[in-house]
Amino acid sequence: MRLRPYPAVELQVEYMDLKRYPRVHITPLLVDLYKRKFQGKSFDLVVVSDNFAFEFWQNYGDQLYPGLPVIFCGVNDIASTAFEGRNMTGVIENFDVDATLNVALSLHPN
Repeated sequence: MRLRPYPAVELQVEYMDLKRYPRVHITPLLVDLYKRKFQGKSFDLVVVSDNFAFEFWQNYGDQLYPGLPVIFCGVNDIASTAFEGRNMTGVIENFDVDATLNVALSLHPN
């Protein structure tokens, strides 16, 4: 008998496509879609990946699933205060372009 190393995980993936469409038009439709689509369903956790998804969950997460834990990734240029007091954790992508270029130029001056 072969044992599974992890318990069964069921993923629900939603592609919001907010980079290609005006958020002011799409956001209310997504909120309504998610309310209807996931009515009566429960989740253990939400993972949001990019600034648009992070901001969407910040604004509408409590309306859709109050208190649900959130892990974020691929989020740039936010302050740690953006998720203080919320059930959120994740990785903020902050990078220093000037320092990176200076290191590259010092390693390869020509």
